Amino acid sequence: MVRLLFLFLTPVVLPWINFAFVWHSIYFRSVTIVLLLWGAAVALSPLFGRVACGWLCPFGTIQDLVAPVTVCQPGRERPVEWVRWTVLVLFLATALVLGALVRHASLFGGWRWAPARLSTELSLHYKQVWMYDAAGVGLVALFLGRRGLCRYACAVGKACAIGARASLLAPVVSPSRCNGCRRCDVVCPARVKVSEFRRTAVVRDAECVLCGYCADVCASGAIRFRLLPNRVCDGDPAARGTVRPP
Repeated sequence: MVRLLFLFLTPVVLPWINFAFVWHSIYFRSVTIVLLLWGAAVALSPLFGRVACGWLCPFGTIQDLVAPVTVCQPGRERPVEWVRWTVLVLFLATALVLGALVRHASLFGGWRWAPARLSTELSLHYKQVWMYDAAGVGLVALFLGRRGLCRYACAVGKACAIGARASLLAPVVSPSRCNGCRRCDVVCPARVKVSEFRRTAVVRDAECVLCGYCADVCASGAIRFRLLPNRVCDGDPAARGTVRPP
C-alpha cells in the first residue's frame, strides 16, 4: 500500500518525488524537497539500507508490477558496477557543469534554500514526462526483468548502495528454521541469494532493497528483519563467515 501510494502520488507532485528532478535541483543550485528526500535516503543508507528503493521509488514499483509478464530475464544476477558508476558520475557532473555554464555560476557555489523551487503544477509538460518515464521503465523492465534498471543503470540506487553495504537494518535467516526451499531466492526482486546466507544468519548485500518479499514467502518463518550492530558487507563471500549469527 505504501509503494502504491507513492506511485499514484508521483504524477501529482512529480518534481517533489521523482528522483530524476535531483538533477534539476543541482542544476539550479537549489535545496529542494526532492533533493532533501533522496539526499536523506542516501545519507541514511548506512543505517537503514535501501529502504527508499524498496518502498518509495515509483520506478521500482513499476518494475515489480511488470515482472509477471517479463519477456526475458538476463542471466547476469549481479549489477554491472562500471555502468552504474558511469551513470552516477554523468548524472552529477552534467548537472554541476551545465548549471555553472548556463547560469554563469561557480561550479559548486551559489546554493540557496528553496524547497518549493520546483513547481508541482500538473502542467501538460509534466504529464507527458511522467507518461514517457513510466512507459519507458515498464518497457525496459520487460527485457531486464525485475529491478533490472536498479541493478544496471540507476544513479540514485548506486548512491544508496554505497552506504547500504554497511546497513544496520538487514534480513536475518534462522539456520534452525530454514528448510532450504529457496523460495526467498525466487521472489527477491534484486536477485539476492537469500538462502545462501543461512550459514551466517545476517543477509549483508548492498543490492537488498528491504522489500520484505523473502519474509512473506517463507513458510517456516525463518526470515526476520532486524537492526543489528555488525557492519559487515557482502561482496566477498569470505566476509560472510565473519558475521556471527545473532
